[in-house]
Amino acid sequence: MLTRRSAIIGGLAATTAVIPRPAFACPKTVRIIVSLADNLNQGIVPVKASLGNGQDPKNNLYWGAMYGVKPFFKREGYTVESASKAYFPEGNILEFIEIYKKEQYVPIYAEAWDGAYQKQATQRFMDLLLRPEDSLTIFVGHNPLMDETVPFPKFAKKHVEQNKTGKRKFAVIACQSRQYFEDGIAATGHEPYVLTNGNMAPEAYVVEAIIRAWAEGKPAQTAREYAAEAYAKYQKIPLKNANWLFGV
Repeated sequence: MLTRRSAIIGGLAATTAVIPRPAFACPKTVRIIVSLADNLNQGIVPVKASLGNGQDPKNNLYWGAMYGVKPFFKREGYTVESASKAYFPEGNILEFIEIYKKEQYVPIYAEAWDGAYQKQATQRFMDLLLRPEDSLTIFVGHNPLMDETVPFPKFAKKHVEQNKTGKRKFAVIACQSRQYFEDGIAATGHEPYVLTNGNMAPEAYVVEAIIRAWAEGKPAQTAREYAAEAYAKYQKIPLKNANWLFGV
């Protein structure tokens, strides 16, 4: 996974109120799985040792660095809280947080997976294809399917047709994710909301842009435009290049 700066957000959790929330909480939910950058255990282009320590979320490129999940969302005016351990999903998760804006409450549950367990993090993402309560699910990090095979879940034909009528969406912010994830997600009947066409930096500004588009009820094409605009801005590249990356 090519990346110059830092990371992204992730999520999961129950809808039970474990953090003070506004009375006008909406039913939408974002769940994001972040597989922490790991120089030793993933096929990424090596980064600075502190950024590429997959067991250290505080400094990790995809979580705690400048453009990682926690710092970026805080700078953008979101509230970032530690979620109760009572609602931790099972697995090698090093940190679990909730992110939201009080004036427009959409809970974002982000989980930071130990980088040595990227296959399990990917399986977590796959498993969420089977769960009906997630409105938007995003995988962030190195593209694990470049390193190893993780099978997509199989659905009966009638369930695939049911899924096509639903509103659940899935995004993978990782290198070349369209090539590796699009067919598998589409075969379940769910919408591949935003995927990538080439190598890229899976950083939090892209994730935040996608979530904004989704919260506004925008279609996939618009979400890709939001992602491309954010990527061009922070990476300081021509918008046409960013448009190609996200398939605009």
